[in-house]
Amino acid sequence: MKIFISYAKEDQEIAERLFTDLMSAGVEPWMDIQNLIPGQNWKLMISKAIKESKYFLAILSSNSISKRGYVRKELKMAMEILDELPLSEIFIIPVLIDECKPADEKLSELHWVDLSISYDKGLGQILTVINPAKYDKDKLIHRKEYKYSKQKLIDSDLLSKHVFPVTISEYETIFGRDPSVSICLNSPIISWHHAKLIDKKDGFYLEDLGSTYGTYVNGKKKKSCKIKPDDIISFGGIFFKISEDKKIYKIDIGLDANNITVVFFDKTKKYSKTVLEKISFSIHSPNFVSIMGRSGCGKTTLLLSLCGYIKPTHGTTKISDMSLSKNYNMFRGSIGYVPQDDIVHPELTVYEALYYSAKLRLANDISNKDISFLIDKILTQLELLNIEKNIDIRNVLIGSPSKRGLSGSERKRINMAIELLTDPCILFLDEPTSGLSAVTAYTVMSALRQISSKEKIVIITIHQPNIELYKMMDNTIILSHGKLIYYGPSFPDSLLFFNPDIMLEDIMDNPDNVLKGLIRKTDSEWQLIYKASKYYQKEFYERQCHDSLTKGLNDTNISLLNFRQWWVLVTRCFMIKKKDIISTFFQPFMFSILMVLLLPQKGATEQTNIEPPLLLIVIFSLWFGTYSSIFEIINERTIFMRERMVNLRLFSYIFSKYTVLGFLCLFQCIILLSIIYPFLELRSNFLLLLGVIFLTSLAGLSIGLFLSSIIKTRQAGFALLPLIFLPWVIFSGGVIPISKMGQTAMIISETMPSSWALKLIIDVENNTRNEVEKTKNNPISRVKNEEFLYPLFAIFFNILLFICLTGYTLKKDGG
Repeated sequence: MKIFISYAKEDQEIAERLFTDLMSAGVEPWMDIQNLIPGQNWKLMISKAIKESKYFLAILSSNSISKRGYVRKELKMAMEILDELPLSEIFIIPVLIDECKPADEKLSELHWVDLSISYDKGLGQILTVINPAKYDKDKLIHRKEYKYSKQKLIDSDLLSKHVFPVTISEYETIFGRDPSVSICLNSPIISWHHAKLIDKKDGFYLEDLGSTYGTYVNGKKKKSCKIKPDDIISFGGIFFKISEDKKIYKIDIGLDANNITVVFFDKTKKYSKTVLEKISFSIHSPNFVSIMGRSGCGKTTLLLSLCGYIKPTHGTTKISDMSLSKNYNMFRGSIGYVPQDDIVHPELTVYEALYYSAKLRLANDISNKDISFLIDKILTQLELLNIEKNIDIRNVLIGSPSKRGLSGSERKRINMAIELLTDPCILFLDEPTSGLSAVTAYTVMSALRQISSKEKIVIITIHQPNIELYKMMDNTIILSHGKLIYYGPSFPDSLLFFNPDIMLEDIMDNPDNVLKGLIRKTDSEWQLIYKASKYYQKEFYERQCHDSLTKGLNDTNISLLNFRQWWVLVTRCFMIKKKDIISTFFQPFMFSILMVLLLPQKGATEQTNIEPPLLLIVIFSLWFGTYSSIFEIINERTIFMRERMVNLRLFSYIFSKYTVLGFLCLFQCIILLSIIYPFLELRSNFLLLLGVIFLTSLAGLSIGLFLSSIIKTRQAGFALLPLIFLPWVIFSGGVIPISKMGQTAMIISETMPSSWALKLIIDVENNTRNEVEKTKNNPISRVKNEEFLYPLFAIFFNILLFICLTGYTLKKDGG
């Protein structure tokens, strides 16, 4: 049963939601952007779909009834079909999404469904008319009551968007996602009640209401402050101004590059290389922009400079006339960046990866149900979820190129989905179509085109697009050897600019003709031609550099620890680690068996030296901590860097690793000690001994995490492991007593965690045994009771030292 959905372009989002819900109910909705495929005659296919449909859903709004265009022709065709049907038969179902009155007399005679009051009730009425045989109310993916409660869906204000400017008429004006507040803002990083504006006798006062991302005035984070006319208010990447006549104006988003120059210095070879040279342009929303050029021209470097990953050597990037580098915290949630490398954990399923990213990035008061709805919506948009076509990858393991899971194109789209969770104002993507088939590339670019049409800026680097993809983009930036050669309309202007003597018909089928034309002249010649062109003149006069706004605005550092983030990171890390629980269990079990096999018989430690077995316990404990952590940051460095640029607190991340890996180390230490304790016939208290070896494993964990923060590859980690453990064994004092070492070796031994741990564990055991006679013949065991605290303090100092070093390294790398 086919259901045709007719809508105006401005109402596309609600039309897509209806499409998804009807499809979930078991019917066959038809919608142009969902069902048309490239190359089809769209007019013919729409006409055919209307004639073949059982019902015609006419989405009516103030946009559609007053609009001229093909939506009117669709309605006219439907009315002609209706005229041929009996009066009792239903064909056209009018669907109102705001307060409007249909101009057509025949249409006004039909009873309509009103979604502006209750979406679920209206959807139920539609399904009652359609009455599909397979309709099961519980199968609807997005079933939710649209009530004014805290469980309201994130995009609930689709049906009632504010038109700015808004006149302030109340004592308190509240901003938030709650549709019942004064100004409802449709953004998942806006809190339910984000901030309020109070109109007092002496002026306006702005007060933050405990929001997740904070409230900013002129780039500075504020809890409460007085607002002056023309102050810039910002939350969640949405900017406002309040005029003297008590009106709130929304400021359109804009991106300015002002003389961006990036110079890389090679300290070893002692020379510098200019990668970007005085790049300047302005991009206004909505805009879909590509950065093109030959390999090594600086495309990715420019992208990273624009999104804040790289601070330019000279020049600035501005968003809405405010310096990005000086006010980065204000823009954290409103900038999306999809690198070429994956920003998802391969051990998680698609839903798990998106869910944990949402918990970290979105407003704290968004419910799990709302997150699930948002995930479904984004996956549907990227054609990764379509119940009708039996496409559903939510529970599929992501995997990696070496581990079977999602395909490369699916992983790339999941990376995009991660960034789309926050609904960023500006979205940067590095080679989003590389490695994709022509059909998948078209799907991705169509989604980006759709995103940019919603007052967003989308900027991508792209290599060799086909002409169909090239036509989708509004503007193109052409770089050559780090210099700006062209910035202007993509098609056909860029082709004609670089090929002025060739007819358009001869070059219009291949965007590569832009780069082919580029090599016909030098960079300097092209720059002169560009500066004399209409594109540069238009760009030059449009670019406004309001330096006064950026003076005195300093970046406000975000707090280092957030307990909610810590808990989300802990649960995500546990989810990843439990996929490899066998390895965690196997290591201590294997080490224990090896130690038991080394003992000639039970009770042998009564007659032999106890130190070798205790040394093995120390080394195994250090191994548990070091091996579990040395690859931890390496494996997810790209993910950490991206999450850090959004809102990840540094020590929330570090302590989440200590929590999860520390728990696993404790688990391993318990297994190890439980097996060897009776065989070694140790006399000291089991829990006391467990505490010592657990503390030792934490020392190894600290060192492993630090090494993981400074090395770049797993191969380097594997190479470092023997280089670390050999000195730990040699200078522990268990192979050669410390008293018999040379002076230099004794000093080195005092810096080894294995030496401190061995001293501590021997002291604990010997104090319990109280065998003074044996300790006289064993120099390393002569640890006085008053010296018991020294190795304990040394181990604690080691842990704290490497926590700080890890934090410093990550802050230096990740900002």
